[in-house]
Amino acid sequence: SSISFFSLDDEPQLHVSRVKKKTRIAVLGGSFDPITDGHLKMACEIINSRCADEVWIVPCGPRPDKPSLRTPVFHRYIMCHLAVNTTFG
Repeated sequence: SSISFFSLDDEPQLHVSRVKKKTRIAVLGGSFDPITDGHLKMACEIINSRCADEVWIVPCGPRPDKPSLRTPVFHRYIMCHLAVNTTFG
């Protein structure tokens, strides 16, 4: 926060304004089929290095370069959610 003084009619008044810190978000994308301990450690390193305030783990959709990716994106999303909550929850 920052504090500034203003005077109106020769009477000093205190004006307090809050400086809002921008949230830095890192997006960690991948197939996450399945999400591994290595993925979670990578997310931790991003936070611990103070490169970002939050890490969003985002499973990809269908990939033409990965035809073996057969697990539906929603299932991979749920796997990510469970892994994060189990590890950090």
